[in-house]
Amino acid sequence: DDGGGPLVIQRARAEAGAAEWRHRGAMMFKSDFHATAYDDYVQALTLDPADAAALAGLAEAAIMTRRPADALERLKSLTSSRAQTPAMLVAKSKLLAASGSFEAALAAATEAASVAPVQAVALEQRASLVADAGDMIELDAVVETLRRAPGGGAAADYYAAVSRFLRNDFAGTVQLAQGAIAADPQYAP
Repeated sequence: DDGGGPLVIQRARAEAGAAEWRHRGAMMFKSDFHATAYDDYVQALTLDPADAAALAGLAEAAIMTRRPADALERLKSLTSSRAQTPAMLVAKSKLLAASGSFEAALAAATEAASVAPVQAVALEQRASLVADAGDMIELDAVVETLRRAPGGGAAADYYAAVSRFLRNDFAGTVQLAQGAIAADPQYAP
């Protein structure tokens, strides 16, 4: 149980900060212990509600455990007294999308993408939503903004490929997808 184990383990748990809980959450998530990862990310955010990696991890774990509504409530309570950062808004957007609230998810992603300096992660979330909606014109506009954003290279190529795919341009899709892989072989999408 959480309170048991050797003294060194008990001490490590008692003294763990947000980073340690976030790292444990990431480890548990990769090990397919999504419910434990969810709890660990909540603990990390309790200690540091602005931790961008913990916010992203919470959204992923909540979606995998089918708890986006619970995660939204926790996110609201943990961040209500703070200015909304792009990472908070992106996590909110992902959770809203997973709950079926597309318009609210798009609004949160749009708000995240409007915070200067614009962060690639906010634009990626917006691109994901407009791509899912099949809005190719808006997707192309987001891709152009993503190309100019720091760190947006692989994501810009990926979403440009998605746009080509939606237009049935399969050769262009493959070419742009290969560009995304060349830009960042670790980019998951």
